[in-house]
Amino acid sequence: MTKQCEADSPELQLLKKIDRRLDGIEQQIVTVERRAIQYGATAGAGAGTLAGGIVAFGISLARAKLGL
Repeated sequence: MTKQCEADSPELQLLKKIDRRLDGIEQQIVTVERRAIQYGATAGAGAGTLAGGIVAFGISLARAKLGL
């Protein structure tokens, strides 16, 4: 430890330790948020594609039944 850290009170040392841990947690939250956005966009695109396919199939089926 440096001379400054040795002079710090135990409480201040503990607060600094907590601060370092919080910085790490913040970085993890940013990473999780990015992943959630990517997965959400992928799931939305997949659901939209599937719904569009079902609608297109239904319209095609209706047109075939009506002879159009």
